[in-house]
Amino acid sequence: MKFMYEYCTNFFDTRHLVIAVNPNRIDMYESLLLFKRLTENSVENYDFANGAPAIGASLDLHVAPENLKAVYGKKASHKNLYLYFVRMKLLNILMPGRRYFTTNDPVMTPELLDYFFNQRTQIFQHLKKREKGLLHSIYNHPEYQQVLPPYISESDLPIRQRMHQRYSLKCPGSFAVMGTETMDVYELQVIELSDEGFLAHAKEPLPINVQGEAHVRLGSTERSITKATVIHGKRKDSHGIYGFKLIESDLSWRKLVGALQSGATHEDVDNVAQLLPVPVNIAPLQ
Repeated sequence: MKFMYEYCTNFFDTRHLVIAVNPNRIDMYESLLLFKRLTENSVENYDFANGAPAIGASLDLHVAPENLKAVYGKKASHKNLYLYFVRMKLLNILMPGRRYFTTNDPVMTPELLDYFFNQRTQIFQHLKKREKGLLHSIYNHPEYQQVLPPYISESDLPIRQRMHQRYSLKCPGSFAVMGTETMDVYELQVIELSDEGFLAHAKEPLPINVQGEAHVRLGSTERSITKATVIHGKRKDSHGIYGFKLIESDLSWRKLVGALQSGATHEDVDNVAQLLPVPVNIAPLQ
């Protein structure tokens, strides 16, 4: 459970953990780990648990630290699950290697999609038009078309699709704006990027409709320097989220987007990235 918590909160872009456990074990997950039951009804014969009975529960990872602290914060260290899950770092937990700071590891091949959603279930048959359109925009490689539901043209969709697919990451960065006499530098955490722009969190308020230079660390050895404009922003409490439109991208940025567009699984992305040109003259992140 500790590794799963670390993986989902620090390495993956996961909001909810969903479990299916034997009904005679659900009380432990609710009382100790603060899971919330999805329904009062249990499944008598759950196929993915070798036919055993099961009941579902979920844990919201966005509020889990606060809830764990409220329950366990004042307990002794050997009984403190808040300390164990949220604060403690275990040296024997080693995360998988990633070339880029992406926050998901897609693994769904056409064969797996077909098995889970066409053969074992009929979920694809009951999707709404927009859901089918989104599915095709995500799995847009030719080898996926034969297992996906029939293609929905954009004219048939009630809401227009995005022109450029966005990709989830957690990349540290900065945005520098040159003033009349000084340069203002704002710290960023880029959480989404596309071929045309990116989305980032910032603690300090950013000026809107202002051009600047974005320095983004895309991976452990990959850095990007691009020119961008802040086009919109919204603040909540002490943080803000801002949208940027690229004026000019560099090779590192185009290389990452190209790898994400060409690769369907995590392994594909790494393999494609290794074949693309290596950026030169990479400046240090400021």
